Amino acid sequence: MKKLLFFVAMFCSIAMTAKAATETCDCGTPVRITATAKEGYHFVQWSDGNTEKERVVTVSADAHYTAIFAPNIYKITFTDYLGNAIPGAGGDYAYGTLIEYRGGFTPTKPATAQYTYEFTGWNPTIVDRLVTKDESFAPVFKEILNKYKIYYRNYDNTLLQDDEFEYGATPKYKGLSNP
Repeated sequence: MKKLLFFVAMFCSIAMTAKAATETCDCGTPVRITATAKEGYHFVQWSDGNTEKERVVTVSADAHYTAIFAPNIYKITFTDYLGNAIPGAGGDYAYGTLIEYRGGFTPTKPATAQYTYEFTGWNPTIVDRLVTKDESFAPVFKEILNKYKIYYRNYDNTLLQDDEFEYGATPKYKGLSNP
């Protein structure tokens, strides 16, 4: 007597079920079934609680086996300008989820005498990026050359001239009157 063996792969946390496989076999015949995860997922268990990916079942009646899979979990890290992990900014993400910065503040880099720094994004970019592996993201900063105001004053503190110069430039007095 032939009996029907029916098994299906089911992926948790997403609304998707893989194509079902159906096979007929003689009653009492051992049959090998295998749970093969797609990229980014791992096998959890069969619907009957068995945790062996590949197993042999003996079919004595119509049977239905469902392989249950779950997304892999990956570590996402966001670093500061020194390369240190920003606490709470990343964390564990399920495969296929959108990466987002969770730091709660815009990363900064201290100004120097020459430059002020403006945060412009992450390297690599996180725009519309889905999790596929463990990754680390570093802040990207635009260098803005600092400018300084120079005041030329007379002996009695009256202003003769004021000008703004970029860092590294040599200030020059262009005033009409001699100090």
